[in-house]
Amino acid sequence: ASCSNRCLDEAARSVFCQLQQQVLDEARAGCPPRLLGMLTALAKMNPLERERCVGAFKTIGNQQQPLLSPPGLDGTAVVKSNPNSPMRSSPEGSPCRPCIASTLSTLATFSPESREAIGRAGGVATLMQLAREGPTEVKAQSVSALLNLVQGSVENQASLIAADGVAVLVELADDHELRADVAKTLGILAKSHASAIVAAGGVPVLVRLVREGPAVATSFAVFALRHLAIAREDTKTAIARCGGISALCQVLREGAVEARGYAAGALTVLSEGSKPTQQLILAEGCVVPLVCLAEEGSVIDAARRASVLLAQLALGSEDARSLIASAGGVPALLRLAHDGSCKHATSALKLFAVPMAGKHSVAYWGSSATIAAGA
Repeated sequence: ASCSNRCLDEAARSVFCQLQQQVLDEARAGCPPRLLGMLTALAKMNPLERERCVGAFKTIGNQQQPLLSPPGLDGTAVVKSNPNSPMRSSPEGSPCRPCIASTLSTLATFSPESREAIGRAGGVATLMQLAREGPTEVKAQSVSALLNLVQGSVENQASLIAADGVAVLVELADDHELRADVAKTLGILAKSHASAIVAAGGVPVLVRLVREGPAVATSFAVFALRHLAIAREDTKTAIARCGGISALCQVLREGAVEARGYAAGALTVLSEGSKPTQQLILAEGCVVPLVCLAEEGSVIDAARRASVLLAQLALGSEDARSLIASAGGVPALLRLAHDGSCKHATSALKLFAVPMAGKHSVAYWGSSATIAAGA
C-alpha cells in the first residue's frame, strides 16, 4: 500500500494523499479521524480494488458536496473540525492524545511514503512529547509509531535525535511492556547515532535489557550492543564495565537459537584484539555452547557466527584451543575455512593440525585418530 503505487494514476494518488493528509490533520487537531477506517481499508486492498475505490472518491469529489474539503493555500486538505466534539480537546485545550497517538501509529504502518509524510509534518516531535508525557496506553502507541517512523528513514532518525528522543527512550525502558519496541528502536539508531545513545546512558540500559528481557527485548538489545561496538571503539570498554560480556555469555548459554547467534556476533566484535574479554568468555563456560550452536543447522547465520567466534578464540590462546578441541569444535572451523566467510578461519585451523607418525597427512587435535595415537 503506497501513495506512489504504480497501479494508480496521478489523480488517484492525489486523492489518496489528500485522504492521508486529512486523517493526519484531524488527529493533530484533536478531532476523531473520520477517514482513518477508509484509509486503512484502502491500504489493505489489492491495486485493482484500490484503483476502483479511489476512482469512486474522485467522482464523489466532483459533486456538489465533495468528500474532501477544498485544499488550502499550501495544497493540503483543510480540516473542518467539529467544535462541539468531546474528542476535540482536553479541558486545558490540548489535542486529544489517544486520538493523535493511535492515528499516527496506524498511518506509520502504511508505507514509506506515509512515514515520510508524518515526519515532514512534525510527527516525530509530536510523538516524542506524547511518549514523554502521556499515560501508559499513549506511551505504548507513541513508541510503536516512532519505531515504524525511524525504520529506513534517515530524516526521521535525525528528527528523533534532535528532539532528544534517545533520552526519552532510555527512560521508557523501565516499562516492561515497552522494552521490546524501545530496544528495537535503539538498535536501528545504533547504526548511525551511536554517540547519542552512549551520551544518553543507553549502554547500561541495553545491558540490563539483555539480562532481564523479555526475550524479544533481549534479542533487540543484543543487536543494538553489537552495532554500538562496531560504531565506536570506546563503547567496547563501556559495555564490558557494565557487565555486558557476562550478560551476552548468559544469552549464549541459555537463550533461543537466534538470540544465541546474535550474542555470538556481539561477542566476536567485543573480543577482537582483547585478551581480557576472550579470557572472560572462556571463564564463563561458553566454548561448549558455541560448539553446540555451530553444529546446529536450523539457523545457518547463528551457526556461522558461533564458528567465527570459535576461530577468534582459538587464535587467542592455547587454553581456548584445548577447550575447543575437547568439545569437538574443530569440524566447525573446518567448514568455516571451506566457505571462506571468515578471514581468521584458516589460520586458526592450522593451529589444530597434528602430524601423524609414518603418514603423509595430518589429523587434527581432538580427532579420533589423534586420540587413538595418544596426542
